[in-house]
Amino acid sequence: HGMPVRVVRQSELRAWMVPITNWSRIVPYLVRYRGYRSPVLEQAIVVYLSQPRSLDSIVEGIADPDAGRVEAVIFALLASGRVISPDLAVVPLNGATRFQRE
Repeated sequence: HGMPVRVVRQSELRAWMVPITNWSRIVPYLVRYRGYRSPVLEQAIVVYLSQPRSLDSIVEGIADPDAGRVEAVIFALLASGRVISPDLAVVPLNGATRFQRE
């Protein structure tokens, strides 16, 4: 196909282990909830992120009975670039992972 091939060494892969593991946990939420986009919930989360907040505090602070859906929307906002989380590059995803508006 004319595409260049780059060999990734074990040491390079190890340096990316935390982000790869975090995204491997996020992607199933994106897939499962991809047909349930909720602009109202998205906006509520973006407004709630007027300051950096932990994943647990966002789930608790947003009035939605489906915690999985709230997490999925956070992750969709993350994937779209509307929300960021510098924590995801350095620590495993958990309830203390902080998110903020871009």
